[in-house]
Amino acid sequence: MSHTLTTATPDDTALATQIEAACGSIAPTWPLESFIAVNPYWGWRDQPIADAAAALGVLAGTRLMAPRSVCRQAHAAGRLRPEDLQAALAASPQRAGAAGEIDLQMLLDALTPPRGPAADAAATAADESTPMPARLPLITDLCDAAGSPGLGQSWTGLVTHQISQHAAAFFDRGQAQWQMPTAAGLWNTWRRQLQADRGLQWPGGHAAMVARVRALPPTPVAAIDRLLHALQVPQPAREGYLQAVLLAIPGWASWCAQLRWQAALAGRPAAADDEALTHLLAVRLCWEALLADASLPLADWRSGWAGLAGR
Repeated sequence: MSHTLTTATPDDTALATQIEAACGSIAPTWPLESFIAVNPYWGWRDQPIADAAAALGVLAGTRLMAPRSVCRQAHAAGRLRPEDLQAALAASPQRAGAAGEIDLQMLLDALTPPRGPAADAAATAADESTPMPARLPLITDLCDAAGSPGLGQSWTGLVTHQISQHAAAFFDRGQAQWQMPTAAGLWNTWRRQLQADRGLQWPGGHAAMVARVRALPPTPVAAIDRLLHALQVPQPAREGYLQAVLLAIPGWASWCAQLRWQAALAGRPAAADDEALTHLLAVRLCWEALLADASLPLADWRSGWAGLAGR
């Protein structure tokens, strides 16, 4: 942990846009007593499917579309009909029948499996063995490639567990007998808790971690700006990188997005809980900076993220 968290003057407009894009890409989730089914990709609804699929592959390593075998099964069962395919082609930016473009017969041929059970099984296996998209790594991924924190745990798992424990206590609804004071907000309560935690083994020692966390601003937006400068994330990649940071902890991100949704629906000014998604972003980003040891291939990492804008 040789680099320092240098003071930087935030570009308020650019930073606000980047944070809003990251937070806006997270779909809300509701508590069990009032659960509402939500498309997990709701935050990407303003983008064409191909663009959203490409972005989610790079940022989260997830596949937006089902394997071809699922479509084949739906076609064989009559749930995916030729008229459905024709309607999809008509709504597509590319028009059916144009030179060099996809037409209905091409789609039907792709959905027709080879004859015979063995050939069909082989085609299905080939479809389902298609590797997941290769996402750009976070700092925790670099740490996982370099080694383990011990106790049979990965760095990614450790970070997720630590944040989840704190978030569960912070958002407790009266189940726990020992209540956490929440007036300072998720970001500042987490900063205090991390400094008091003696169970984590830090490469540079506990005192060095405490000094770095104490030096961070108490407001999450200013902290995000400071952390992005510390990590030297290329400016064109910052929006995508912040999205990837939140997508790395999807459960609590979705919970915080629900609080944000409720605040907007009620038309009330943002309170501490309603800004919790920004607080959570600062928390997860701080972990990235704390683990960004000089022994990691950070130059290659930054170069990889710098190429995001060209994808």
